[in-house]
Amino acid sequence: MRGFLVAFLLAATSIPASAQDGDLVNVNGWSVYSSWNQCSLITTFEGPGSTRFFLLTSPDEPSVLSISNSQWQSIEEKKAYPAVIFFDDKGVEAKLIGLNEKDGAFEPGFTLHARSEDTDWLLDRLARSKNLSFYRDGTLIDSLSLGGSASAVAELRQCLSSTKRAIEANEAANREYDRRWKRLTGDPFADDNER
Repeated sequence: MRGFLVAFLLAATSIPASAQDGDLVNVNGWSVYSSWNQCSLITTFEGPGSTRFFLLTSPDEPSVLSISNSQWQSIEEKKAYPAVIFFDDKGVEAKLIGLNEKDGAFEPGFTLHARSEDTDWLLDRLARSKNLSFYRDGTLIDSLSLGGSASAVAELRQCLSSTKRAIEANEAANREYDRRWKRLTGDPFADDNER
């Protein structure tokens, strides 16, 4: 069964549990979470240790993919691991950055950072591929079925589009606020030397 604890999502993205501005949509075993300035694609793959997939993205910002599994205890925090990632049979070299704080707050795993200009490419591969595999020194780290990911990525893209509009509206409101306050000079009724 795929799923993901919302508590982990909230903690991983530093969103307070009381936040009311986010939505969680389930699509074919994947969950898409949206807040006012970012979107996440999340799921869990059952198996030894259960592998958790977490993609955090925001319009025009780098994306972060996190893969974690409780059995990966020997992974070193912040260590760069050269790896090859396969979308079906197309391999891409990457550096996986270790996550393992040893305090039990999060499961050990790794992150992969995608530049903002590479996010569309990553989302296309996730939507079109049937399988995602990670290899380190020729050894399989994990192989994940991407069944249902096409519709989940479509939902994520809608989230990103809505988020971009919200960010742009917020920036426009801030510009208008700044423009208005720059014109005001304090108390317009005060004598010139008291302003």
